[in-house]
Amino acid sequence: MPTNRKRTIRTRRAPPIHADEWAILNDEKPANPFIQFRSKEHWRALWAEHGERITEEWAARHPGTRPKHWWKFSAPRLPEAEHGDYVETWFAPDLIQPRLQLGGSGVPAYTFMAVVPHWEEGVPTWMEEVDHDNPPIWETQLAYLKRHGLLLPYEPVR
Repeated sequence: MPTNRKRTIRTRRAPPIHADEWAILNDEKPANPFIQFRSKEHWRALWAEHGERITEEWAARHPGTRPKHWWKFSAPRLPEAEHGDYVETWFAPDLIQPRLQLGGSGVPAYTFMAVVPHWEEGVPTWMEEVDHDNPPIWETQLAYLKRHGLLLPYEPVR
């Protein structure tokens, strides 16, 4: 016998991944701090699946900036011609185009020491020869995104 019942369409109400993973990808504090120690490949796969959505939501809340995982996995890569001594190293594919140093003192440690180049949000994490009366000055994330043509349509172009 036919009925007039409506079918209920079930949709996801929570993020499609574990809440702690979602928190880390969105630069938030996870309930389980040890989740951050999952492999780089794990985070790369999650970012490949959810990074575009996260970036769009992030840019709507924080225009002219990007979350940390965007810098790790989506930032423009350094052209192979600019890899220099690192061209045949295991980390060469992960070298990003860093933000420009506009002034101040200091030299990234990887330019003259045997350390792997590493950046946090496009800025070198290890600097040498820094004069604390004249600290390094870096271009803003907004300027970096504008220079590379990566601003989303609704972000300010100031």
